[in-house]
Formats: sequence, structure tokens, C-alpha cells
Amino acid sequence: TFVGKTFIDPNSIQDTLSISMGRDKRIVVKREKLKDFSSRKLIGTNQRASYAYEISVRNTKADAIRIRVEDQIPVSQNSLIEVTVLETGGAAYHKGNGKLDWEMEVSPNETKSVVYRYEIKYPKDKTIAGLE
Repeated sequence: TFVGKTFIDPNSIQDTLSISMGRDKRIVVKREKLKDFSSRKLIGTNQRASYAYEISVRNTKADAIRIRVEDQIPVSQNSLIEVTVLETGGAAYHKGNGKLDWEMEVSPNETKSVVYRYEIKYPKDKTIAGLE
């Protein structure tokens, strides 16, 4: 469904050129919030909120695939709000921007899952947008 025109200058590219060919419908990626590991607690003057997510990758193709999955943990710009990473699920974690990177090989008709968890501590009188 991608339609368009472009010009590629062969003098300015390296030895590799990445071009998106669209979504592959035979690779299914889901991200679900795990309610069993997510909670809110009021402790003194602070509120703690725990979040856990599971990302599953299912390969319905006849060939093995190599896929890179990215997600992000919130990064606080306010000293009163503290974000603690509890589990990265084996991802490469970049603390500066909160980015999580997984590189995985998925065999034909296989599903791989990763779980990551984090906790946010903030004053009870503050409301933080975008957490849910």
C-alpha cells in the first residue's frame, strides 16, 4: 500500500540501504499490560505505581526471522518523580532515554515473549499523565 516516488543518489549511500516495505502480516507482535504485577500503593506522602508489560512475537512464516523489538520506560524530568526499573526482560536498556531493545531470533511457528517491569514513585498530590 506504499505509493510514491523518490530519488536515491548512489554516491551518498553506504553499502547498506534500509527501506521499509510495510508491515508483514505473518509476524504478529502484541504488547499487553500484566494486571497481576501492576499495582498502586499509598506509602506516607508518596504514591507508588508498578507496571508490568509482556511483549510477544509470533512468527507464522515458514522461515526463521531475526527481529528487533523496541519499547520505552518513562523517564522523569522532575526530581520529585522517581522511576525505578525492576526488570528489563533481557533487553539492552538505555537509561538516558528509557529505551529498551531486544534482538531475537524466532523460528517458524514459534512465539517468544519478554516481560519488563518498572515502578514510579511520586507525591500523592501530583497527577501524572500518560501512565495508563
